[in-house]
Amino acid sequence: MLSSDTLSGQDPAVHTGWYLLAFDEELTEDVTPLHVGDRALVAVRRDGRVGVYDAICPHRGANLGYGGTVARAGVICPFHGKAIHLGEREGRRYCVREYPALQLGGVLFARLSDTSEDDRGFTEAMRKLAETHVVVAGFSLPIKVDGDLVVENAFDIDHFTALHKVPKVLKMTLEQGAEGELSMQGVFVSRSSGWSQGDAGDRVLRTGFHARAFSPTLVASELSLGDDAHVIITGTTPTSEGCIARVAYGLVPDPEDGTAPAELLKSLITNSKLAFEQDRTVWEHMDVTATPRFDARDESLAAFREFTTKFPALNR
Repeated sequence: MLSSDTLSGQDPAVHTGWYLLAFDEELTEDVTPLHVGDRALVAVRRDGRVGVYDAICPHRGANLGYGGTVARAGVICPFHGKAIHLGEREGRRYCVREYPALQLGGVLFARLSDTSEDDRGFTEAMRKLAETHVVVAGFSLPIKVDGDLVVENAFDIDHFTALHKVPKVLKMTLEQGAEGELSMQGVFVSRSSGWSQGDAGDRVLRTGFHARAFSPTLVASELSLGDDAHVIITGTTPTSEGCIARVAYGLVPDPEDGTAPAELLKSLITNSKLAFEQDRTVWEHMDVTATPRFDARDESLAAFREFTTKFPALNR
């Protein structure tokens, strides 16, 4: 669904909560501009970490991401050479707001929020994931649809069978997580698996599915088969034409060298891209003005829509 801002070609307003902002390969400089809807941000790499800040210089409004340089005091604005401190602090004339950021592997997340309530358990979930898995960047692609519709798909039960041809979806249960995240889990029944290697396709596979939405634009979906479990992390950032979707993966590392299994990652990316192309054909040809008529099968979709209302527009 496209918002009225997107339909008019304007950069859409930004809601609070977590975003998958960028992959490391996109952070080409120590000071890199980022855009999330109508919000100009900047990623600053220094002292071995990446921080995320508002990009607009408080002196005259220049974007620090275009020509700013790292200095001891923060970032030197390219327009007038003033030192802009990173992080707001009382008494500082020139400073920019810092946002909670989390970097796992080659993936950068940030919480654009005024309150820790919008964490929704994401920080702890990623900490636990990093204990047993390696997180790696997958791919990104532009989509002419609002980002919440991309994330909503994880809670659209019937589309798994109708569009993606999963033969059966069993025992899907919906609940609110302990930290306020939205959770749904069940079982996919098929004769092959898009993420497990070595399946001959001659036996029934029961793949566990557990999706957790931490914001309207960020969902982590765990797929488990036997003792193996992998996580697909899907995030979107709004643009004037829809959104940029980014997909990352949490994979059980290779016991030999501790890295992500290359063939498994390749298989996951191939199958994820196929699913996105199937979805994109529907998304980009939808009548975005149509009013949904949910029925009993759409309980999880209605719950996701309700979940998104808990994230207000980000204050400036």
